[in-house]
Amino acid sequence: MVFIESSIYKLPEEEGRKGEMRLTDRLLSWQGMERCDAASLREIYELLLGLGVDRLEMSPAVYAKLRGVIDEKRCLRPSFIADEEVSQLPGLRCVYADGNGNGNANGNGEQTGILYEIRVAEPQAIPWAKLNEKSAVRLTVPDHWFPERYAAVFAQMQSEAGGVELCPEDHNGFAGALAVEWLLAGGENIAVSFLGKGGFAPLETVVMALWLHGWREKFDPSLFTRLREVYQRATGEVVPAYRAVVGKGIFEVESGVHVDGILKNAACYEPFSPETVGASRSIRLGKHSGRANVRYALSARGISPRSGEEEALLASIQEQSRRLGRGLLDEEFERLLAGLNSEAEQCV
Repeated sequence: MVFIESSIYKLPEEEGRKGEMRLTDRLLSWQGMERCDAASLREIYELLLGLGVDRLEMSPAVYAKLRGVIDEKRCLRPSFIADEEVSQLPGLRCVYADGNGNGNANGNGEQTGILYEIRVAEPQAIPWAKLNEKSAVRLTVPDHWFPERYAAVFAQMQSEAGGVELCPEDHNGFAGALAVEWLLAGGENIAVSFLGKGGFAPLETVVMALWLHGWREKFDPSLFTRLREVYQRATGEVVPAYRAVVGKGIFEVESGVHVDGILKNAACYEPFSPETVGASRSIRLGKHSGRANVRYALSARGISPRSGEEEALLASIQEQSRRLGRGLLDEEFERLLAGLNSEAEQCV
């Protein structure tokens, strides 16, 4: 979870950092995606690009299903690792082909279109001299660098290897914050993964943090809800209802005091609106509800409550919710409302 100061909510769209950045998503390289059908993979691919992702990393199995219908220049896939490269570059995890193949030799005999991924456990383990010998490097780092030493390490990374791509691993829940801090500090390349799949910084929290910091033109976060739905259908996995940004239940509210606050000023509780991420708000009726919930439910139905009706409805809602052990469904509220109206007519 990336925590944002409340004042950021008021940041005008034309303000904020406008520097260039390249965002790589690693979801399609996660092994769980290999069993998905080609049509779903293509839709996920298109949604990620529509969101503002610049480059997509893919496993060989996923690439085989999408080959011919994707933009090769925006695809990153594993390539051959020579034994001498492993011995010469400590921490080398993978070599990726960028673009249309396994890389091409430039005038100096070096391979271009190649990305070298190096994992370093501690800042002092970064092989600075070796980084400068490679055309493109990704540093995969654990998120325990946060919060003590990251600022100084970021400054050194930009000084000695300015074009490096950072990929924070999410062991302690800090990877999203580390990714955002890297970009706000002037970093240009970042690798993340939707839902944090593969153990990396979650795409959704990084994108929304950047969107709140002023990167409004680059991203279209309204596609997040659709992306969650397609992902769930393709994998059979249910995304937790209260997962940040993309959870189905994050805009469901029952508590009376929360509903009252949201209806008066949603920014009290929400750094962005439901519509921003393609979702909608649901104000629930249950044992924790207050009069604000009842007023909202009646107003949504075009009903103006009579004197004392709000209190009577609220008492009935809370009683039935306790009996059922859950909140009321719309049809249950409708029946409750009809019953109270019938009693009122009989009393006249």
